[in-house]
Amino acid sequence: MPWRAVPTDTSATLIDGPIDDLNVMSNRTRYRHRMTRHRLTETTTLPLDADTVVIMPRGGDIEIEEVATPIGDGDTGLIDRPIIEHVNACTVHINPVRTAAVDLYFIEFWRREDAL
Repeated sequence: MPWRAVPTDTSATLIDGPIDDLNVMSNRTRYRHRMTRHRLTETTTLPLDADTVVIMPRGGDIEIEEVATPIGDGDTGLIDRPIIEHVNACTVHINPVRTAAVDLYFIEFWRREDAL
């Protein structure tokens, strides 16, 4: 007998609250990337050695000291090479704003040297 899907009601409870499922995709022939997740409870210093950095806070707002730019909970900030060179920075200082802790997704992209 072949397998058949039977409609049925289901439910689930996440024992530690909601989760984020974030996938990063890039054209691997042109870029390489890395995503790290940081739990910010105070000013945190992260390296700026990528060509482009995407910053996404969850659970609260953040501020980037070098460019005095706030980024709201769930919004996305972009730091690219011209900004990095303009502020002459090799690191970025990120502050949680008005909250005890913020989860920060820090996504770095490097252009491949051999990319056309």
